[in-house]
Amino acid sequence: MLDTPGVLWPKFENEKVAMNLAITGTIKDDILELTEVAYTLTKFMLENYRNNLLQRYSLDEKQINEILNQDVALKKGPMASLLKSLSWLQNETKDLNVLRTAIVTARNKDTGVRVIKTLRAWNIVVDEVFFMQGAKKADVLACFGANIFFDDQDVHALPASDVVPSARVPYREGEM
Repeated sequence: MLDTPGVLWPKFENEKVAMNLAITGTIKDDILELTEVAYTLTKFMLENYRNNLLQRYSLDEKQINEILNQDVALKKGPMASLLKSLSWLQNETKDLNVLRTAIVTARNKDTGVRVIKTLRAWNIVVDEVFFMQGAKKADVLACFGANIFFDDQDVHALPASDVVPSARVPYREGEM
């Protein structure tokens, strides 16, 4: 598509039209947020060419699920209320700089968008988030200088207990 001045509308009434034009590179990159354009294109491709993408880019269903649901907040687990309380306390004492929070998750960077959007939806502020992608959480906790660590899996909580007081939080039904 080639635009000459005055051929395309100066303003798009329909956001879908604007998004489709942005995907094809027809309108300037600064008109719409590029990450939203990329997400929309990725979602379209996954919905219409899923098997081709799975094969070509060696993706698994879990990764695709995270991409397609990145705007859907994660369900609140057992740590959500504690995290919300810590966020509130951190905000109330921000001038004193007494509390620093971090999320150290086994999730990989590809699923990170959903984690960040979930924290925003819950109105929770943390100082740092580490997407471990299979690396040992204990190593980051030691470098971070954590004072306490909670996890829902023994595979992370037990090694972490060597470097920081750690607790395993029962998460799934029947774990108590």
